[in-house]
Amino acid sequence: MVRRMDPESVQARLNARQKRERAVQLRIQSYTWSQIASAVGYASPSAAYQAVVEYFKKYPSPDADQLRQMENEKLDRLEGDMIAILERQHIVVNTKGIVGRYTGRIQRDELGEPMYAEGSDGKLRPVYEIQELQDDDPAIRAASTILQIHKRRAALNGLDMPVKIQLDDGSVDDEIRELVEALVAKGEPQVPAGSNEEVQQ
Repeated sequence: MVRRMDPESVQARLNARQKRERAVQLRIQSYTWSQIASAVGYASPSAAYQAVVEYFKKYPSPDADQLRQMENEKLDRLEGDMIAILERQHIVVNTKGIVGRYTGRIQRDELGEPMYAEGSDGKLRPVYEIQELQDDDPAIRAASTILQIHKRRAALNGLDMPVKIQLDDGSVDDEIRELVEALVAKGEPQVPAGSNEEVQQ
């Protein structure tokens, strides 16, 4: 006899599976357990963690190619965020507000007339243009992060060329000679040059 489940139970199981799948996706995107619990609707970070663990118990883990693809997608998203920072304008600010410098030019109104403002002594003084100072630090940090992303992506996908080590300065021969001399000083047995015999202890 086939046991039939009521529609509510079926829907509850589907909802639970969908929540677990969503939790897995967010975890792959480097969300914290607290963020996952809040986004998916789990009662606590530990509940979100347990949901992800249960998912991988029931379903096969992704293979190396899938993991590599997911890692590349994360790197792409991060690089996009860094490029947005590079393209954004950044100005220097402090506790008093935006930092600028006087250009030496008097501000002019819509008619092109010089602008004046009344000082504390009641006298009119010219209003000079102030140029905002550009803050290069965010762009420098973003560029550095992009470089690290490129290095990580190259290593992940095997794009780096093998490192060739050229030893033509005789340093290796010198090191071998020093090692042999050290063994002789300790009284260690040696194999004569050109001999294939093993050293008898």
